[in-house]
Amino acid sequence: MSIWVGKNQMYAKAKSLKDYEAKLQRTSADKSFRLQVFKSAKKLTEGLDYRNYDWDGESLRKSSVQPAVELNQIFSDWGRKA
Repeated sequence: MSIWVGKNQMYAKAKSLKDYEAKLQRTSADKSFRLQVFKSAKKLTEGLDYRNYDWDGESLRKSSVQPAVELNQIFSDWGRKA
C-alpha cells in the first residue's frame, strides 16, 4: 500500500510515513512545515480525506490542526470578509 504526501498541491507517492520521514531528514532538516497525507490516489483526487502532519526539522508528528478545523477556519474567515 502506498500513501500520497505533499503540500501546496504538490504530492509524491511514498511507501510509508517512515520512508518519507527519512527522505525529509536528508533533504529538509532545517525547515518546518505542514504536510497533507492521503491514504490513496483516489482520496487525493477527492481532496478532503487526509491527515495533517507537522515536520519540525527532525520528525513527523500528527498535527493538532486537522481538515475539519481547517475548513472551519476558512469558512469563519470567509464569513468575516463578506
